Amino acid sequence: MIDLLDSGDISVPQGDLNFEHTAILHALDQDSVQSLIRAGVDQWGLSRDQALNQVKTWVAEKLFRCYEDGESAGDFVDVPAAALSLNFLDARPYIWMEPTERTFERWNGIWAEHDDAAMPAAKRRDSVVLVFDPDFGDRLREFAGVHSVWVCQSPANRETVEVLWAEAGERADQATIFNRADATSAEDAFISILYTVDQHHPTWHRFCVFGCQATDRVRAAVAEYGECVFAETPTGFVVDRIAPRIASR
Repeated sequence: MIDLLDSGDISVPQGDLNFEHTAILHALDQDSVQSLIRAGVDQWGLSRDQALNQVKTWVAEKLFRCYEDGESAGDFVDVPAAALSLNFLDARPYIWMEPTERTFERWNGIWAEHDDAAMPAAKRRDSVVLVFDPDFGDRLREFAGVHSVWVCQSPANRETVEVLWAEAGERADQATIFNRADATSAEDAFISILYTVDQHHPTWHRFCVFGCQATDRVRAAVAEYGECVFAETPTGFVVDRIAPRIASR
């Protein structure tokens, strides 16, 4: 067994992990964990801390699959180290965002930016609403608190988001605002923010998109994150991820 909370030069604050993550990481044998970390360092040039974050993200995704399939969270614990290495690394490693001007907090290996950096509910990591319509405004209320909401910066959108933050109080995790340059098309804005959204919500299963169409470029960008099915709507599109992209063999 390996205690990742006391594993030499790898520093893992216990608050970063929920109970399930901690139990799984403790259950993985030392060779398995070190094999995963070495793969991150050797194959992708990650630091050991970044590689460890990659391990935690992989664990989160595995846990989600276990719960969704009705399996025990420990079903994958005894997989040999070699098999773990093959299945853990994505061809695009997660590089974690550092805090800048606003308050960030990391919960279960995921950076969340909110008014008070409150912990996002697990269900909101699975279904994400992305709004590129600058006049969406009060329609945000239909989704905030049920889904994770990412909305482009505009006077109308910010006014609604700030009201939602104020109403939510200590759980001000209703929405995240992102900047979209005036000259940027909705298509370009979607493609540019997709990687960041995926970092925040690595187990996402559905994007509900408003104010952007599912163009060929958009479909190609989303396809990099797994096998997906698109459905166009009058105001945008919905994409369901059937299966995340697996590691390169």
